[in-house]
Order: sequence, then structure tokens, then C-alpha cells
Amino acid sequence: MEGAKKYDELKKFISENFTVTTNINDRLHTRDVLVVFNRNKFLFSDSRMAEIFKSMNMGEHRRSCTINREVKSGYYYLKYTGET
Repeated sequence: MEGAKKYDELKKFISENFTVTTNINDRLHTRDVLVVFNRNKFLFSDSRMAEIFKSMNMGEHRRSCTINREVKSGYYYLKYTGET
């Protein structure tokens, strides 16, 4: 039951702190999203996080997401609006 509670808390955190946009320049690397989660005491793997974002229709996950000339897996059309 503890895992289900954390999952629901994470979904609430995502809906309150991430926004879907129509701007292709709104991008986040998967690593950066995980840093945000870790700072807020959510410990999930990359694949689990991708499942959660997909189930919530949040962003568009791609293996090649370029931000400041750095290419890593990440999300397009997703913006972090919470505190840094």
C-alpha cells in the first residue's frame, strides 16, 4: 500500500509542478526531472517515471532531446513550474 500512496503523491506533485505546453522549446532532460523528484523525496526509476508521465499525457518523451547542445533522453512540450 505504501507504494500506491507514493505513486498517487507523485502524480499530484507532477500535476501541480509540471505544465504541458505547445512550445517545442519547452524541454526537460530525464535526468533533470529525476533531480526534481529526488529533491522532493520521490525515488522512481527512469522507466517508471516515463510510465507515469505517459499515463498523465504529460510531455512527449524522446530518446534524443537537445538542450544547450546536450543530447540526452528527455521530454518535449513540458515545463517545470515549481520551485528550483
